[in-house]
Amino acid sequence: MEPSEKKDVRIGYLEKLARSNLYELGLLASLGELQHPAILAGDTSRILKLCEEHLKQLMGFKVISFFMVRDDDSEFALTTVEPVEEEFRIKNEVRELIENGSFAWAVNQFRPVVVASSGYGKSLILHVLGTKSRVRGMFAGVLEEDRTTNESELYPLSIILQNTSYALEGAALNKMISDQNKNLEGIVQERTKTLEEQTCELKQEIAFRRLAEESLVVAKEEAERAGRFKSDFITKISHEFRTPLNAILGYCEIIQYETRNLNLPKIDEDLKAIEVSGRHLLGLFNDILDYSKMKAGVMDVNLENVKVMSVVEDVMSAIRPLARKNRNTISVTQQGFVNTMFSDPGRVRQVLLNLLGNACKFTEEGTISLKVVSETIDGGEWLTFFITDTGIGISEEMIPQLFKEFSQSENSVAHKNGGTGLGLAISRRLCQVLGGDIKVRSEFGRGSVFTVRLPADASAGERLPAEQGAGSSFTNGESSLIKEPELAGLFPAESQEPEKMEAGNSSGENRKTILVVEDDASNRGALCRILRREGWDVAEAVDGNMAMNMLETENPGLVLLDLVLPDVNGFDFLSKFEQNGHFGDVPVIVLTAKELSGDEKKLLKKKVHCIFQKGNYSRSDLIEEICGLIEPYTHPR
Repeated sequence: MEPSEKKDVRIGYLEKLARSNLYELGLLASLGELQHPAILAGDTSRILKLCEEHLKQLMGFKVISFFMVRDDDSEFALTTVEPVEEEFRIKNEVRELIENGSFAWAVNQFRPVVVASSGYGKSLILHVLGTKSRVRGMFAGVLEEDRTTNESELYPLSIILQNTSYALEGAALNKMISDQNKNLEGIVQERTKTLEEQTCELKQEIAFRRLAEESLVVAKEEAERAGRFKSDFITKISHEFRTPLNAILGYCEIIQYETRNLNLPKIDEDLKAIEVSGRHLLGLFNDILDYSKMKAGVMDVNLENVKVMSVVEDVMSAIRPLARKNRNTISVTQQGFVNTMFSDPGRVRQVLLNLLGNACKFTEEGTISLKVVSETIDGGEWLTFFITDTGIGISEEMIPQLFKEFSQSENSVAHKNGGTGLGLAISRRLCQVLGGDIKVRSEFGRGSVFTVRLPADASAGERLPAEQGAGSSFTNGESSLIKEPELAGLFPAESQEPEKMEAGNSSGENRKTILVVEDDASNRGALCRILRREGWDVAEAVDGNMAMNMLETENPGLVLLDLVLPDVNGFDFLSKFEQNGHFGDVPVIVLTAKELSGDEKKLLKKKVHCIFQKGNYSRSDLIEEICGLIEPYTHPR
């Protein structure tokens, strides 16, 4: 690019930036004029004129009009219109809006309402002029030809009209006070002159403060809404993210199975690297999703009676491969009567997986232990989990930052293991939601002890007494009803050599088929190949309607169901499935990438055998679950 062209580009950019700054300065100036001089003047026509001038600067209106409420009959009457020759047309237009109810609806919105204009054939904007206590009038503006609006214009327009409303209210208050003062006797006026001046100033100050407070409320609501939109967006894309990733991991396991049979160790190592990377990517996505929910305040819990040691054993099964990777020894002990707790098993599992996973990653050729203790604190029953390791430890300077979001140690081991720095922050939030907390003691170079305390009954509303001391910190997070907890997805399941199976009943008599209901061709293909290799007969359906028809013809012994389906979705399929009494004994396993709400989890828990989160389970996990429900009929190939 020639120097002259570069110069023109930079000049154009600076001119655009200057126009933007001038626009913002003009908007601030308009708000200042409406807030103070207009109120003090107490002149309704001047306030409306100022508002009209600033609206013309903001947007290209063909017609600007104000309908003010008359004091005698409380009816809306046209007070001013620009240009004046449009008086008759705008009156007729507003009359039609009053008759069809659009005008009354706009009165209650306190925001810009864009409606179609039958008289002008263009868009017409309505905005009420009033406060929460009283309506003073209505603004009606007709846009220019082919003029469209967007949120960046409607929001400042609303701010200007809201400030106009407060200016009108202030003018009315001043007029009322002035009229009352004229009726007072001279002696009273002399004696109360100072008091009236103070009262007037105080009312104005109150009006200004209310305006500021309401502006803050509006800003807060906008920020909260933006947070909710962000959370909804991440939740919606979770399905689109997990579905293809699940297919990648599924086909990776299929090819690994083949390479082991063909004795191709180098290719098998490459495939393991792909699987580890895929599961790591899934774990990072789950952390971000949990963090988004935590910030949006939409975390919920699903409380149920939990066998504590059963949850511990599930956690240890997932952690042992990671412990062996760094040549660590791991053990579990219990103290006291540890039986059941009323809590959320998925979230308890997620916290323990995160802490034990960190211990395994930062310990090499050492020892890791999990000790479960039942104890009484201030008359309440609590369960305490001690996670101890002989790893690299945590420096004293790092401990206060340990449970902060996106916080990571600066040492080389931490950088080698990667991660988002959200795991401990999410774990602490989980514990706090369940009524407990996390404490840590550590010595750099010698190891760490993380202490998790949770109430035996999370519904009782018990909270830990405040504990203070050097080297202590606390954290929280969230989870799901999914079969595999979030952090388990970071670590690949141990590869298992194909097991020899004795042939079952292959004669066809009383033979049951597995019905796979999945709309995604890649996921369906991978799943069917895995099942057929393990010796099962498989039938395929791409939507709920097709699956209902195949129930009659295939007589399946098990259904593997995705929830997000075209036409009839998984939830509707389960309702129809339940209504058909012939299939009451057929188990259903849900395989889904959908982020389930608390109500959806409770509903599914009553209707299905179990739920697997796509991408968070391995082939061996799924096969083991299916084998407990239906036996294969042939030798696996």
